Amino acid sequence: MTGCLADSQPEREVTAAASLPVPQHAAQSRTAPKLKPAPVKAAPKLKPAPERTVATQPTAEAPERTVATQPTAEAPKPAPERTAAQTVTTISGYLTCNQAPQPCIDGGNLTLYGQQDGVNILAGHNYQGYQWLSQLPVGRRVVVSSGSVAGTYQVTGHMRLNRQSGPIPSFGGADLVLQSCEGSGTGFSLLKRVS
Repeated sequence: MTGCLADSQPEREVTAAASLPVPQHAAQSRTAPKLKPAPVKAAPKLKPAPERTVATQPTAEAPERTVATQPTAEAPKPAPERTAAQTVTTISGYLTCNQAPQPCIDGGNLTLYGQQDGVNILAGHNYQGYQWLSQLPVGRRVVVSSGSVAGTYQVTGHMRLNRQSGPIPSFGGADLVLQSCEGSGTGFSLLKRVS
């Protein structure tokens, strides 16, 4: 028998019961058939998982803990420390398509449009790798390194529309807007120029 119950069941010998009917040809010879029990193999016993110490920052409130886990090929990697470099997002290139931006965006390009309406919008499709545009945290610095909107900006807020097309909304004086679809709507990160 295999499975969880195999460890708790002792091996039993199987014998022929006296109440079993005996075929007529065997009854005439008066010898009962000899039954040999099939060998019963017990499932192998599993070894308990080794204990492993998980590295933590020892503090007065949180002493070092020991956790039993399954062995893995390599130890878990600690989360990287946040540095000043991670709080800056750099945009190094985009297409300018003020007259017909949708074909440029559909082509998988980060696209600048809206300048004829008095706003600078950098847009890209979420499914083409630009989902981050509408999700930058407030306070994040964004450096645009080239083109007509080159400069350093800071994210000041977000906006969401429950549509994916239509007229450009008012963005409350944002100097640069980053746009990407979010589900059936459109999300925006609103930025102010800081230099």
